[in-house]
Amino acid sequence: MELFKQIPLYRFLALCNESGMEKTILDCGAGGDTPPLSLFANYGYATYGIEMNVEQMNRANQFAAERGQNLNIYQGDMRQLALNDESMSFVYSYNSIFYMKKQDAISDINIFMKREIGRKHNL
Repeated sequence: MELFKQIPLYRFLALCNESGMEKTILDCGAGGDTPPLSLFANYGYATYGIEMNVEQMNRANQFAAERGQNLNIYQGDMRQLALNDESMSFVYSYNSIFYMKKQDAISDINIFMKREIGRKHNL
């Protein structure tokens, strides 16, 4: 198993595992040489990713292919996701969401996250 340099990723994984929710996760800005979704796939999550940069998307998919994983990372804009409402238990973004306006990020992510998280954490 790979060692991921994003330390908060491991805490987030632990919180997800403790939640008891369905293991579905979306990574917004999912590209790069070592995509964090790979770690979640190793723990049995159905993974989905969106990446604007085609080269970064290809790098992530190559990483996954070399490990026999299908992380479902596609090219697109995280502000224009074609997902069903409440289709994801967890949403993750490492450094990508910083480029969005706060209101855009909150409203877009709120739409497709399962409502159980909001109720559990009074959101």
